Amino acid sequence: MRATGRNRDRTGTEPAVIVCVCNNLNCRKVREAVDAGAASCAKVYLHHGVRPQCGRCVDTVREMVQTASGDAGSTVLQGAPA
Repeated sequence: MRATGRNRDRTGTEPAVIVCVCNNLNCRKVREAVDAGAASCAKVYLHHGVRPQCGRCVDTVREMVQTASGDAGSTVLQGAPA
């Protein structure tokens, strides 16, 4: 499903959803870390120089890393060839 114009930010891109409130990490920052080689949840935090605080984000970050690295079964990234 594509975002409509009103769901996009001023730059025309989809909004970055906050994943970790404690460290102000959003989905774009998680993807940036993964693209830079972070292959684990801990490496995502390390990439940004932070540590999990309350821990509520850890499962989400881990799932995002697994999905991006192809470890989540048959999940295909949006825009990636099937």
